Amino acid sequence: MEGSQYGYAKEIFAAVDHPTEAFPPPFNAESIPILLRVYQNWWPGSNTLVKSLVEGLNIRFKAIMKEREDEQIKKRYQVPESLEEALVFAAVDLDMSLQELMAVPEQDEWIYDTPKEYTSAELIIEAYKVLGLFDGHSVNSAEFTVRDVYQLAIFDFGYDKPEDCKEADHHLPYCQLFGDYRMFLPGYNTWPIYDHMNESCPNPFENPSRP
Repeated sequence: MEGSQYGYAKEIFAAVDHPTEAFPPPFNAESIPILLRVYQNWWPGSNTLVKSLVEGLNIRFKAIMKEREDEQIKKRYQVPESLEEALVFAAVDLDMSLQELMAVPEQDEWIYDTPKEYTSAELIIEAYKVLGLFDGHSVNSAEFTVRDVYQLAIFDFGYDKPEDCKEADHHLPYCQLFGDYRMFLPGYNTWPIYDHMNESCPNPFENPSRP
């Protein structure tokens, strides 16, 4: 893992679990294609992120086409080289919006052409997997965000924290050693592990439920 790049595009895919209820105000589902175009046209250095996004969409195209087994679509398919090409193919041939594509769960076994990238949450979940924490469950590490990690019900509320933790802030149920401000973690240690968790969750701003 040493030398791996941070997966900014994968961070976006992980955050978008629902095509219409995944965006905090003031954003909404309809604004995402517009914002991506603005970002691509006006932000210096946007090509790297956009390229990763298009590659992620392309992998989703292949997964969807394999599932549908439509030979006509496969014949018309060409690897998209831009965001616009990806949007057109999704709308015309797959009858899907960009938001619906982004909500397709990232699969850990997907292989990108670019070097392996990780998000911070994905790296932690990969480590938990190696330690056997998810044995008997099917989860995709790339679908976890930082919030999803700390909300896992795997921590011991009765744990006697080291003196350094108590001295730093004895009020918190977890250990925070650094920072000028107290870090609050809403929903800390509340969600037990279940299969395919965090793959289709709306955001808490629009829908507090968690499928």
